[in-house]
Amino acid sequence: MELWIMNQDGNASRQVTKESEAKLADIVVLNSDPLQDLHNTTDIKYVMINGFLYDASSMNQIWPEQVPLGEFFWQRNAADAMTAPRP
Repeated sequence: MELWIMNQDGNASRQVTKESEAKLADIVVLNSDPLQDLHNTTDIKYVMINGFLYDASSMNQIWPEQVPLGEFFWQRNAADAMTAPRP
């Protein structure tokens, strides 16, 4: 979103440099061309982090082996919290 705002001011190239210095992903593969529309930067197909490739829509690992995302810790505890007696 910040990149979109900077693009409106004509400062997109400076912002891209700043963003790349603080990257969280090694590679991001897009479905759509960001040169056609800067909003296409949110249309993400794959993300590579530390050599592991993930499907962006499900965050399932797809390389080097296929591994489903699994539950987050708050999802595992949600069922227990719903069934636990209230004080």
